[in-house]
Amino acid sequence: MAAHHRPLHSRLVPYVMSPQRQDDVASSGITRPAAVPEILDVISRAHPLDRLPPSVSYAIATASDLCFVPRGEQVFAIGDRNTDVFLVRTGAIEQREGDGALRARLGEGEFFGRQSATSGRPTEYTAVALEDALVLRFPASVLEEQAALVPEVRDAFAGKEEERLQHALTSTGAIEAIGMPTSAPARELITRAAVLLDPGATVREAAIAMSRQRTSMACVLEEGRLVGVLTDHDMRERVIAEGRDPGQAVSAVMTPQPLTVDGDASGFETMIMMVENDIRHVPVREAGEILGVVSAADLFRDHHSMNAIGLAGRLSRAGAPAELAELMRALPDLQSALIRAELPPRQVTHVLTSIVDTCTRRLLQLAEQDLGEPPCRYVWLALGSQARCEVTIGSDQDNALLFEDMGMIDDVERADGEQYFAELARRVTGGLEACGIPACSGGFMATNPAWRQPISQWREYYEQWIAEPELEALLNATVFLDVRPVHGDESLAAELAEHLRELLRSPVRFLRALTANALRSSPPLGFFRTFVLSRDGEGQKVLDIKRRGITPIIDIARIHAMSAGSITANTYDRLEAAQQAGRISATSADDLRNALVLISGVRLRHQRDRRERGLAPNNDLAPDALTAYEQGHLKEAFTIVRSAQAVLRQASEAGAIG
Repeated sequence: MAAHHRPLHSRLVPYVMSPQRQDDVASSGITRPAAVPEILDVISRAHPLDRLPPSVSYAIATASDLCFVPRGEQVFAIGDRNTDVFLVRTGAIEQREGDGALRARLGEGEFFGRQSATSGRPTEYTAVALEDALVLRFPASVLEEQAALVPEVRDAFAGKEEERLQHALTSTGAIEAIGMPTSAPARELITRAAVLLDPGATVREAAIAMSRQRTSMACVLEEGRLVGVLTDHDMRERVIAEGRDPGQAVSAVMTPQPLTVDGDASGFETMIMMVENDIRHVPVREAGEILGVVSAADLFRDHHSMNAIGLAGRLSRAGAPAELAELMRALPDLQSALIRAELPPRQVTHVLTSIVDTCTRRLLQLAEQDLGEPPCRYVWLALGSQARCEVTIGSDQDNALLFEDMGMIDDVERADGEQYFAELARRVTGGLEACGIPACSGGFMATNPAWRQPISQWREYYEQWIAEPELEALLNATVFLDVRPVHGDESLAAELAEHLRELLRSPVRFLRALTANALRSSPPLGFFRTFVLSRDGEGQKVLDIKRRGITPIIDIARIHAMSAGSITANTYDRLEAAQQAGRISATSADDLRNALVLISGVRLRHQRDRRERGLAPNNDLAPDALTAYEQGHLKEAFTIVRSAQAVLRQASEAGAIG
């Protein structure tokens, strides 16, 4: 049925009129007397308006109408000046783009018209009744004025999905406000001046100076150059416990050649350095001078989060795989603690990745101690989520082993070398499994001979995958494009990375095929912005939040970054690289980052909640377990991802990828 288009303000027939509008609207066969209570009833069941106090709800209700829209009737058309926000009470509303393409179908409880009504800009789509519908019409000026009294509701009525998502992330702490510890530069995290000592100062003098400054670290400088640090721990372990003279020079008990951070390093980078190196204090330097010291307490919000540093240190000193397995039992508790401490999802997964990296390195070191020196240079490669620094509880292991070409050696020596690496891989992957990191169901592990090869074979792999991007090649490429060295000779990984970078100079066919493969999985939204669900093993309706929500963002970021010639693995870094190269706009990059933060946060909290109920962590989310507020913002995040996929599809079809 063709849509009818009349001037906007004459188009809707009031079905339930407010007292203020009764005198302005002619009665019709379907008009009933004023019924503010009925409008209030609709408001009370419509999120987020259900958060309004009664007085505010009443003020909005008395200025609003419940209107009947016959099937085929337009609420507004592209280019109209719209001053109202609409809520579907019954029936369905369809949104159409200028070329007639379907934008969305809206059902009961969904709003539309927010962007044009609050921005003052003309409408960007046509809204038409797909079937007879009742819509609640709110004057935007009244809604904004009244909703401003309740921040949660005010934020929900920001103009675009991406703006509402930004408000939601900020209000829930999923992303940091400017000035929070882990986003601020290290120079701004210094809370007190550094204690600076000469190497000849006594331990007693150092203790007095540190006590006066209320700090647990002193920096030892020789001719202005940092040569060591002295901590409370050093004095306890090396002076008091050993009964040494506190009158001796600090140079005899200090920790030499300490790690430092630049003043402009982020708090997050500083935190990861502490976790990976088992330290709780780090001097901050700038232009050759020591500005002060940043401590773990300056970065972590509670003592549970600081356990990450202690766990990494204990892992790096473990004497046997069984000890590692016992220590790694603390990893789920650590993830829960980091979530409770309100660290943003990116930082939670990066900390967990650092712990898994440390465990992996120690397993390799222990295996080398037993097996003897490796027959040649090699490097252990992390793939997948570990490579991207996006590990969560339940992440499986994806890894590979790269070793140098053995050159002119006989077959026996070559066989011995291959046997060495096979046993190394068996021990490490088995050790990781004992540590709670399950084996990869797809076989992407160093125990698979195909993924334990010399560099010449790895070069051939990448050449073949990019030159002939068939289905299996695309699957392999998707896994092995997310790669990062963890242990061994990193120059081998750098050499392979440079070869990949050269191959990506003209990757048009490959990237188009990769794009087509990536677009096979879309966010789980139906025509009416309802969640598209499947049934899990127990028959419960769920959505796979990783496969349908996070993986599409990972794919989009990977393709845009590679199109820009970047081979970095982390999804956030890929979006930044694509933005810097002009492959995507700053707005698009921000929108995708925010969507990833929100979806990842929902996933992490879901895993935490399952664990607290004694269940194994998974990615199968039951939307009914979320509040209406959380569901709404999750839908907005999925909408952003779906739009980004549409842009990627158009770019690929136009030949703009590669």
